[in-house]
Amino acid sequence: MHSRRIFGSAILLSLAALGLTACSSDPQERYVAELRSSNEVPANNSAAVGRVVLLVSRDASYAEYSVEQSGLSGGIRGGHFHRAAAGANGPIVLSFFFDSTTGAAINTPTPGTTDLELQGSIGRTINKTQLDAILADLRAGNLYANIHTPQFTGGEIRGQLIKQ
Repeated sequence: MHSRRIFGSAILLSLAALGLTACSSDPQERYVAELRSSNEVPANNSAAVGRVVLLVSRDASYAEYSVEQSGLSGGIRGGHFHRAAAGANGPIVLSFFFDSTTGAAINTPTPGTTDLELQGSIGRTINKTQLDAILADLRAGNLYANIHTPQFTGGEIRGQLIKQ
């Protein structure tokens, strides 16, 4: 199990380097969440790991984020930003997944269909309207990201977004 975690960490470091390259904005603010099962409420025993990097533009008119994951117990049933302090659960404020045709949020995707699951990472842009809805909570440390699977319906891995 220890070697699995090391291998997963090596993959995440490689993906993180790619994710930072994909976020091409000129950021004023940088936030990072290390996704771990021990951060879930309640904590669980998953060996999965992940990382979210969120970059806010200088004028706060948009943000870009990347998400990486490795070692999940099964297909992804959801990936979201939630409003709550560390150690508390909170409501979904923004999904990682959107319908490519309509742009509508997909809060519970079908396992095996998301690019985060199939490729291990995603990169997205948050528009001004979406950013305005989360910016105060982000700056106050009251925003976390997590990924849900069929085995861990409340969330398999989670991390608080912390300003770097």
